[in-house]
Amino acid sequence: MFVIVRSYTDAGLEDELARHAQQEVIPMLMEQPGFRAFFAFETKDGRFISISAFNDREAGLAANERILAWVKENLSELVPNPPEIAFGEALFPQFAPERSNRGIPYHIDMVTFEGVTQAPESIMPRASRHLFPVITRQSGFAGMYNFRSEADPGRWVSIHVFDTQQASDAASETAQALVNEKLADIFPLPPKRVGGTALIAVTA
Repeated sequence: MFVIVRSYTDAGLEDELARHAQQEVIPMLMEQPGFRAFFAFETKDGRFISISAFNDREAGLAANERILAWVKENLSELVPNPPEIAFGEALFPQFAPERSNRGIPYHIDMVTFEGVTQAPESIMPRASRHLFPVITRQSGFAGMYNFRSEADPGRWVSIHVFDTQQASDAASETAQALVNEKLADIFPLPPKRVGGTALIAVTA
């Protein structure tokens, strides 16, 4: 699986952006072979972040180019500047069974670690044993994507999807304590965490 994150820092009218994404971008993505998921949320500092997941790198990058071209052509007034983009092969993607309270929006968290020097093959055994279970066993867990940025190999991005912000906060607090105790050599710097209620959540 391949994951792409687009972060728009100067976007305006997030509800309007979400409406356009829901009505026009989502159908475009779902036409793309290999589509798996799309999420979008607004952060407290006003960023509009969208996340898309595809079966493979080729499909993911092709869809990303379609999104960027469409936004530039149709939403330049709402989105005057190109987004910051991070992408990479998903490592240990996990998904919970279909939840029953589908009327409640998801909460999305994105945790970014900088200064990561170890290779994924060294990180994954320890993270799978210690870190990931803390997140996936938290009540309200819905999904998780992890990837190492292709453009910046020192950046590790972990995306968590929960039923509520309370559940997400609890998982992040426990996970960070575990990182400090057992994985500080892998993730030496404090992470940057942003999150928000999902404006869009579509999975295939």
